Amino acid sequence: SESAADDDSTFGAAHSAHALTAKPVLNRIAEVRKSQGLSERTLAKRLNITTEQLQRLEDPCNDLSISQLVAVQVALEVPLVDLLEDTNSLSRPVQERAKLVKVMKTAAAIKECKLTSRAMRLAEMLREQLLDLMPELKEVSSWPQFGSRRGSGAVARILAQEVNTSQIRIND
Repeated sequence: SESAADDDSTFGAAHSAHALTAKPVLNRIAEVRKSQGLSERTLAKRLNITTEQLQRLEDPCNDLSISQLVAVQVALEVPLVDLLEDTNSLSRPVQERAKLVKVMKTAAAIKECKLTSRAMRLAEMLREQLLDLMPELKEVSSWPQFGSRRGSGAVARILAQEVNTSQIRIND
C-alpha cells in the first residue's frame, strides 16, 4: 500500500491499514461519475490527471483527502456529500417531504391555469391541506412553465458528452 506522501501527485492512492482489511466504502466517485454519464477520460481531463490516476482515485476503498474530494466535487459539479454517501437512500421523512413538495408544485401549477371557479376552489383546498401537513411548503412555487431548469453546469456536461456521428449522412 502506498501512502499519499510516497506519491508526488495530489491524487495518489492513500489507503490506511484499516481500509485494506475491512474494505469500507469511503467514496462513491465512480458511481457518481457514471450516474452523470461521464467517461473516465472526461473526468480525468477535468481533473488534469491520467485515467490511471483517476482509477486509483475512484477506488471506493481509497481514503481520500479533503482537497482530493473537493477537486472531484468541483469537476463533477455535485454536492460533496454525494461523493461520500448514497443520497438516493434518503430517510423516510426526507422522502415524504420531497413527495409533498412535488404535490405542492403541482397544486400551485393547477392554480396558475385558467380554471373554472370550482376547480380553483379545489386547487386552493389542496394547497391549504398540504400547508396543514407541512407549513414550510408555503414558499414552494409551481413547476417551471417551459421545460426543466438546468443547473449552472448542465450545459457544459451536455457539451462534454461524446456524440457518435458515424450514422449521420449529409446529402448535397
